Amino acid sequence: MNLTDRKFYFVKHRIFFLITLCLFGFIGCSGEKKLTEQDVLDVMNKMDTAAENKDSDALIANLSEKVQINATVTIIGKTPQSSTYTRDQYQNLLKGVFSAATNYLHERKNIQVKISSDGKTAIVTSELAESVTMDGQIIKSIETSVASFVKENGKLVVRFIDINAKQV
Repeated sequence: MNLTDRKFYFVKHRIFFLITLCLFGFIGCSGEKKLTEQDVLDVMNKMDTAAENKDSDALIANLSEKVQINATVTIIGKTPQSSTYTRDQYQNLLKGVFSAATNYLHERKNIQVKISSDGKTAIVTSELAESVTMDGQIIKSIETSVASFVKENGKLVVRFIDINAKQV
């Protein structure tokens, strides 16, 4: 190997190394950060705190503008009732409930977070035990829900919720 070939050999490998480094750098930086379970749990904690504080605006802030909420409620001795809500409809419902409710308590448990393989969405299942006093009457319920989380405009939000609540 002569001196010219040797210089070309080093230059060629340096260029290859730099191109490889740039490609891996761009692949890592080109997309948004993948969701983590902690990201999702942080949003859920914000929503639970907002509910505990009866702050419908703070709760709604974590929902997509395009959120779809499906709720089925079963009251003892009655036929289950299903409803679908938009973000605005749900906010109005929450405002009405929060203004009429006293002694609102809830506990979320059995939370399972499944992140998609591409890290762009998450599906969360959980159970929520609630107790609220309305018009002097204590109402208790158990709710199971499935929610999908996505990033919109760089913010993690809930895009879909399916709620199944039963009065106990």
